[in-house]
Amino acid sequence: MLPAELLPVLLTQMKKQAEMKLSSFRAVVEKLISMQNVKIGEAQGLSYDQIMKKYDGKLKELYQNLEVDDSTRLNAQQEISEDGYWGVKQTAARAIEFAKALSGGDPSKIALLRNSIEEGYKAAEKAWGGELPEISKQTLEATLKGLDDWAKEASQTTS
Repeated sequence: MLPAELLPVLLTQMKKQAEMKLSSFRAVVEKLISMQNVKIGEAQGLSYDQIMKKYDGKLKELYQNLEVDDSTRLNAQQEISEDGYWGVKQTAARAIEFAKALSGGDPSKIALLRNSIEEGYKAAEKAWGGELPEISKQTLEATLKGLDDWAKEASQTTS
């Protein structure tokens, strides 16, 4: 288990890192939606939160019809690549690290964490408007495997 005094520090570090990357992602989404809205004659200047609310349950439709410039496309491909920040490996590793930190490193909470992650995935599917892209499925599988590995490791330690 993690020492209790380290939990706030670890969670704060994780939060800051995620906020920095998410801020960059939000800016890209806002720019792309704004550009798209101008092209189709809709109001521009929507914030990320307004976009998410407007397209709740229809995100798949929004992104399938979104025109993306080459620079943004290349950056996104790098970010979701095997070793990219939003790629399967790094995202699953962060999710597992976050789950461990939230639980205080208590493996008895793994079932609760697993259930919460699966519920979050279902909520994301609902917001997306259907089945999520393959990278999302792979990330979910890698995260759940990481939790399973943690459970096995914990059971071997207590045996």
